[in-house]
Amino acid sequence: MRVFSCVLAAVAAVACGPATAINISLVGVARDNAILSVDGAEPAAYPVGSTVARGYTLLSVRSDGATIAEHGKPVSLPVGRYPAQPGSGQPVVIRADGDGQFYANGSINGMSARMLVDTGASIVAMPAADATRFGIDYRKGRPGKSWTANGVASVFRVHVESIQIGDVELKHVDAIVHESGLPVILLGSNLLDRFSLRREGQEMMLTAR
Repeated sequence: MRVFSCVLAAVAAVACGPATAINISLVGVARDNAILSVDGAEPAAYPVGSTVARGYTLLSVRSDGATIAEHGKPVSLPVGRYPAQPGSGQPVVIRADGDGQFYANGSINGMSARMLVDTGASIVAMPAADATRFGIDYRKGRPGKSWTANGVASVFRVHVESIQIGDVELKHVDAIVHESGLPVILLGSNLLDRFSLRREGQEMMLTAR
């Protein structure tokens, strides 16, 4: 009985112990495969849907990167980069698109979102359709006006529970919702001020303060 108890204790320690952080580097892409290096191992090709490591699944591949599920949470992997682990201090790296715009892939209130970094915007802004998708009843927000390049727009000021960019989740962010005239989600300075921003060529690095 004594030996049996010790074995059970050992099994429980393994099952309940903290998960080991895994570094996954995206070396390149080939057709529908991602060329990945796991914890510094030799790169190997992984098709979409395959398990990269325990708790990590390849969700999609595109020409400039890939998306993996990290214990159920989507994480974007640009070529040559790996997702920052909690507490690692690694920056979120965003590459410019063909028009020189910086779009961050992340989530708002747990729903996937593609967001344009706009250092000229004072506050996070989003179209009404996106706000509704994120579960925000924007018409209960405070009505107001916003001065845009196309004139004055009617908006509603709302509270967003969480915005996640890469591996960084920010809580309690104010935003405005446009009922018309805004085609994309804008990351304004009220959120960007929580990061240190640095640009190197076609890459922008966002490091949580």
